[in-house]
Amino acid sequence: MDILYVKCEQNALALCYMLQKQVYDAIFFDHYGEDRGLKACLNCVRQGDTIHVERGSFLAGSFLEGVELFCDLAKRGVNIWIDRSQSLLDCEGSPFGSENITCAMALIDLRNDYAKERQRQGYQRMKKEGRKIRRQQPLPANFHSMRKAWNAGELSCASAAQLCGMPTSTFWLRVKQYESENDEV
Repeated sequence: MDILYVKCEQNALALCYMLQKQVYDAIFFDHYGEDRGLKACLNCVRQGDTIHVERGSFLAGSFLEGVELFCDLAKRGVNIWIDRSQSLLDCEGSPFGSENITCAMALIDLRNDYAKERQRQGYQRMKKEGRKIRRQQPLPANFHSMRKAWNAGELSCASAAQLCGMPTSTFWLRVKQYESENDEV
C-alpha cells in the first residue's frame, strides 16, 4: 500500500503537488507544528507498505528521533520514499540502507540545528538593538483619518486612540512610527 504523508501550509499547496505525482492508497497530512496525521499514518502502516514524504524532516524533528523511527519502520518492513532525494531508504533490503538513513537524518539534523542557530542569532541581534520580538498588529482602517484629525488638533490623542480601538500610548507610537517611515509631520 502506498501512503502519502505531507506537512503543508493552510492552503495545502504541498499536498496538491504531491498528489499530482502518483495515486496513493491513503493520505495523511498535518499543518506545520502538528503531528496528529503522522501518528495516524504510523499506526496504520503494515509490512510491505511505503510511506511517501516530501522531506525527511517531516517525520522527525531531531536525529535521534529520526533514527529511532526509521529503524522501527525498517523492522516492521515499511519503506520510506523521500521525494526530494528520490531515494528509497530500506535498512533490510540494502547493505547501505542504514548508512543512507544515518546520512539522511544527519543532514536533517544539521539543517534544523543551522536554522535554530540562525533564529537564535536573530533574536540576540534584535535584543541588542532594543527591538521587541513580536509581530505588530496591522493598522486599523480608520487610523489615517484619526491621525490626520489628531495632527490638525480636531481630536485629542486619547479620543483618536479610542476611535481606533488601541491604547493611547500605542496610537501615539504608531503615529510617530508611520510619520518617520513616510517622512510626514
